[in-house]
Amino acid sequence: MSRIPHHPVLDVRGPAEAQTPLSLSDAVAAVVSDFSPFAIEERGPSAVRVYFASASDRNAARVAVTTTCGPSAKTSATSIADEDWAARSQADLRSIRVGRVVVAPPWDLPAPQPDDTEVVVVIRPALGFGSGHHPTTRLALLGLQQLDLDACDVLDLGTGSGILAIAAVKLGARRAMGIDRDPDALASARESVTANHVSPRVDLREGSVSQLPSTVGVVVANLTGTVLTGLAPVIMTLVDAGGHLVLSGIPTEEEAAVAGVYRRGARLVWRAVEDEWVGMVWRRGQRTQTTSSASTLHGQAPPTTSSVTAAACRPIVDSGTKMPRPRYNRPVSRSSMPRGSAPQGRPRCRATDVEYG
Repeated sequence: MSRIPHHPVLDVRGPAEAQTPLSLSDAVAAVVSDFSPFAIEERGPSAVRVYFASASDRNAARVAVTTTCGPSAKTSATSIADEDWAARSQADLRSIRVGRVVVAPPWDLPAPQPDDTEVVVVIRPALGFGSGHHPTTRLALLGLQQLDLDACDVLDLGTGSGILAIAAVKLGARRAMGIDRDPDALASARESVTANHVSPRVDLREGSVSQLPSTVGVVVANLTGTVLTGLAPVIMTLVDAGGHLVLSGIPTEEEAAVAGVYRRGARLVWRAVEDEWVGMVWRRGQRTQTTSSASTLHGQAPPTTSSVTAAACRPIVDSGTKMPRPRYNRPVSRSSMPRGSAPQGRPRCRATDVEYG
């Protein structure tokens, strides 16, 4: 008889300390992201279970959770057998709509629309993060829809289930590359790419941003505020001059820090908020060029000093556009458990003009 593998897990119970506006699950997710979790399961309004690849990562995460969330967050370390809990616990997951994009499990595909403007991304719940049911993933999907992606190359940092790379090519991008350090997430992403029939246009790689050879027109990164801030100098070098950065996974209390580093080489062109999460689109600074095809905000003339490479993409709305908000994904590029089945229809996401500093 084959031995059932066991995973080290960390159970956390009780409310987070009052100093954070995040729910317990989101506060814990933000803390443990530095310790390579591969799944987060919500087990009620005040209980979270986090799965790790190693006991050492789990134990280090336990110390960090206790320090950050305070004594009211009770932790316990154990291990459990892997009996396909991810598939079982997400079996009732339903499709959701995010702008033009419908994210759907195979058992809840929408009926074809006659106008053919709807983009359907099929994601089977698994160990790879990203089923569209968390604000951070939805904000990233909305951010991608602010750009005309035709003829663009897109880079998805921390691709997880591959949802953003797949959505990008279905929204018109020429190619997309998704990178992740988690082999389980990449295995899930490969299944997603095959299920969506986009294998020729989506390249998945295991690795880090330091291993990427060239720049692209659009970089999308649904990570954490801390990671986005720390990696900003590297991430900025990955996008073409005049290209765009779609950032998500940013708690509202970390927004100013993230904006402070990206404004040094880019301009904010779109911002949206859902619950306590922020999504942004930034346009990287441009070199002077006399081309008339410069990337512009919709309905505005090009700046007098502007340049874009062939891959840079045009924003199609400005930062004051009101955006819808769907309903319910975690700010680490790993898997997460939903808080129950997602309501259907368009929720309320707000996009606003913002000035920093």
